[in-house]
Amino acid sequence: MIKIPQTTNSGHAPAEHLLAILCNPPLRSPETTTSWKNLTVLQQVLGAATFDILNVIDQPTRSTTELEVTDGQLDLYLLESRVRAAAQGAGTIVAAWGTRAPGRWPRYAWQDLIQATGQGLQAAGHSRLLHVGPTPRHPSRWRQHTSPVHCRYPGDTFEQRLLAALHDSSVAALTGNRAL
Repeated sequence: MIKIPQTTNSGHAPAEHLLAILCNPPLRSPETTTSWKNLTVLQQVLGAATFDILNVIDQPTRSTTELEVTDGQLDLYLLESRVRAAAQGAGTIVAAWGTRAPGRWPRYAWQDLIQATGQGLQAAGHSRLLHVGPTPRHPSRWRQHTSPVHCRYPGDTFEQRLLAALHDSSVAALTGNRAL
């Protein structure tokens, strides 16, 4: 069960910064994407004042299949450092990098990136994170995953089903890292 932030006496949710960790950026402006729209909804239902997106891979592409050229070419220490810096100011972390390795990547290569991400989160003091569904789904898939057609989550609105779909996991368990 996810603990939803309580409102203050003024009726406003407490100010908090949300950091969403995705796979890689789109070719177009992020603000025009379904992912951005769905992250904005999550920001609102969690009562976060702001949100940022950090991409595990900085290479913009049309699809994750195009990331094949970056397999094995990414600096894990730089990724860990970027994650640590971005996560230090965040109150809530959302794992949203997708349910599996991009394109034709070997699973172990993707797992190395996810472990480096976890190390950066732990170094920034985070031990827990949220994700939609049992595995970290990409925000562009949240409406499909929570659709009432599938009867996976209760609620009359996307917002209600999104809250019901949130899972709280330890960083160590989700990323394959032992706690620091």
